[in-house]
Amino acid sequence: MGFQMSLLLHFMLLHIGTQGQDGPIVEVGVGSTVRGVEEYMPNSNKPVYNFMGIPFAAPPVGDLRFQPPQEIPLWTGELDGTDFGDICPNVIPLLPAMSENCLFLNVWTSSTSQNANMAVMVWMFGGAFQLGDGDIYEGTEFATLEDVVVVTFNYRVGVLGFLTMGDSNAPGNAGILDQRMALQWVQRHIRSFGGNPDAVTIFGESAGAMSVSFHLVSPMSRGLYLRAIGQSGVATTCGAICVHTTEVAVNRSFVIAESVGCPQSDSDGVTACLRNLDWEDIELHSFEYLPGPHLDGTFFTDWPLSTYSTGEFNRVDYLLGFNQDEGYIFMGDAEPTRENIATLIREYLAIIYPENLDAIFQACMDVYVDYDSMVTDEDYERAYSYFIGDKLFLGQIHDFARKHSVHATTFLYYFNHRPFWSEMPTWATASHAHEIPYVFGEPFTDDTTLEFSEAGGVLSRQMMTYWANFAKTGNPNGNGLPAWPQMNCSSTNYLELVPNPRTGERYEPERMRLWVDTIPALDTYRSGTYRGMPWACPS
Repeated sequence: MGFQMSLLLHFMLLHIGTQGQDGPIVEVGVGSTVRGVEEYMPNSNKPVYNFMGIPFAAPPVGDLRFQPPQEIPLWTGELDGTDFGDICPNVIPLLPAMSENCLFLNVWTSSTSQNANMAVMVWMFGGAFQLGDGDIYEGTEFATLEDVVVVTFNYRVGVLGFLTMGDSNAPGNAGILDQRMALQWVQRHIRSFGGNPDAVTIFGESAGAMSVSFHLVSPMSRGLYLRAIGQSGVATTCGAICVHTTEVAVNRSFVIAESVGCPQSDSDGVTACLRNLDWEDIELHSFEYLPGPHLDGTFFTDWPLSTYSTGEFNRVDYLLGFNQDEGYIFMGDAEPTRENIATLIREYLAIIYPENLDAIFQACMDVYVDYDSMVTDEDYERAYSYFIGDKLFLGQIHDFARKHSVHATTFLYYFNHRPFWSEMPTWATASHAHEIPYVFGEPFTDDTTLEFSEAGGVLSRQMMTYWANFAKTGNPNGNGLPAWPQMNCSSTNYLELVPNPRTGERYEPERMRLWVDTIPALDTYRSGTYRGMPWACPS
């Protein structure tokens, strides 16, 4: 989480203090207009229009705390869209302007003509469902260079976004339902900003990519988007943030409530007590207890992996992938060596696999540790990073990609470019979240605090075009880019994203086979829930 926190703060500093000014006015509805800001990329005379702080749901305050988002009528008159709205309460005290009145979205577009009919890309931010906001991601470069409409938005995180009592007092999954409400607003109004509501692509990173896959499995989100992009995340890349049973989620909520001074033993008492507290007294406990999504029977009608295994998901075009060293920032304080690597792996597995641990541990040791060939501490650090990254991300992403490709067009990528500004060990290239600045075209802005190489700028431009092509047509290819093969279940073709992208087939097959085949067969604990059962490609 360390780098992602640093990147979030970097984006925050990049976009803090946006100033209002005279700018374009868009009519969103009868008697409802919004004034935005005209912006320009460096060395470009093409204007982009940015409309910020647009409310898409009622403020979730008072009795609406812990409730699903409520629709809000359009405002009357002119809305000042020249500055961002408040950020939803986070565990990061440095973030500016936080309040519970935070359900706002932002739009970047190169045309306000309702006939422009541009593809729309709706971004869902990451942050383990405990932190983050939509305002820190800048859409100017995307809108300028690729002629797409970019939308970002806030959703509730932490306790305020995911506490549940399993009843109408606090149904839970409020943060995910905020996302859905934003997508509904886009369907109703994005044409006013030059967007095509029938060509919406949802995309996100980490918990944002998990969210994308949640909308893929939920019948409640069907019809709200046409395509999906997931960067380093699917519904089961969960670590500590998994989709839990209602029982587990409610028990966690009682523990959270007691920790903030609400020891009541019933739902009515707990929620009444919590609604009387300041949000600061509640939200700062998010990282301590990590509240997250739960199987509510409405948004989630079944375990996401079960839905994927049966093919009963929303069968839309899907582009997804991972970074080379996803696990590096999740190693924590571990310092793997020849002497302790086995202990580290076993202790990690023991938390997740309480049954058949010996067999699962040995299977992992056979894949990741070779005492004969591994000589330096760096060898063991790399092995442990791969182990963590494969468990949390790569294995699950491969599994979802295989299952999706049986029913719908699927493209898989592998980001393997070492950022010029990286401070990781020399053996590592790209860790979690490293691809985000490249996707958003940050090498092409003068405001960045990061430093990019010329090759990094080339890669960023290629990635933006791949992403935009996919949003426009369902196929990332074109515009003279290196060919990106569509993947299928058995071959798992992928594109390696480096300054000169190249194709590959069956990424690290032994490592991936461990997580998509071997361990599901060995895991006898909660088999069929979020872990799923062994699954094979149809013949």
